[in-house]
Amino acid sequence: MKLPSNKASGLILTIIILSTGVIVYSNYKEQNPDEQGGIVEPQISIDSQVGDTNTDTDGDGLLDWEESLWGTDPLKYDTDGDGTNDGDEVSTNRDPLIAGPDDEIVDLNDKVLTQIQTRNLDEDGLTNRVANSFANTYFNSRSGGDLTDAQKNNLVNQITKKAIEEIQINPIYKTSSINTFNTEGNNKKLINYADLYIANYINIIDLTIQNYQNPDYLKLGNNIIAKSSNLILMDVPQQIASKHLEISNNYYQLGLIIKQFSREEEDPLYVMLSLRTYQEVQNKIKDINNQINFFLKESGIILGDNGIEIKND
Repeated sequence: MKLPSNKASGLILTIIILSTGVIVYSNYKEQNPDEQGGIVEPQISIDSQVGDTNTDTDGDGLLDWEESLWGTDPLKYDTDGDGTNDGDEVSTNRDPLIAGPDDEIVDLNDKVLTQIQTRNLDEDGLTNRVANSFANTYFNSRSGGDLTDAQKNNLVNQITKKAIEEIQINPIYKTSSINTFNTEGNNKKLINYADLYIANYINIIDLTIQNYQNPDYLKLGNNIIAKSSNLILMDVPQQIASKHLEISNNYYQLGLIIKQFSREEEDPLYVMLSLRTYQEVQNKIKDINNQINFFLKESGIILGDNGIEIKND
């Protein structure tokens, strides 16, 4: 499945994502659906080595994530070319984007907040709320003077933790949501379970292929949520009831996450952080699929000429 483009990268994403190493959102490669897991594996790298919040690539006194906050170039010592480095300009209330000497900023906080507000963001979305909260906290913290690297690092970590906590998706289905049966003496029910389970599995692969060809994240997400509902309505073998419940909830969570991919323009931070959860859910689905398939195999389920059968029945 094609994932959201790199349009989502930008001001607040550079600050929150790349500076903390939560996730690397780049270099996606087009892939076909994963025959083992049912949903295509995304090219996502959760890399703790990316995020050094104390990096100042150009040595101008502004950390790389601060450069993104101000709009300056992290690779240029003096972005506006007026002879004063970016860090010194900010520390002396000068605009690092306008060549001096007549570049005094009346309100540093207002300048950055205005820059954030010019982006096409959902006012109530996670990106806009985090961006404003981050900027306000940053300026309030430095009101008494420049922050130390440790203080800046702590600020980024606090904001990032709060942002991640906001995208948690709780399971919707409970143990009481499913009907179970004992497989002993119930071969017909077992065959019916295997038939329905595999049909849903194949259908999700088909939906993924269709989305790969014509991306529509909202439609795909809703369809996968519908499949999770189909799964929870099935009669389930007692031996794998907990696994069946878990995979139903994982498909539900996956559907909600995929729906959010359609909002990359107005709430890119939510999409970025959701990709981390997306990968985790993908891995869980693959693992549970393998366990359920193993149970069916051990129970004698085979794919015969006439469809699904019980071996030696």
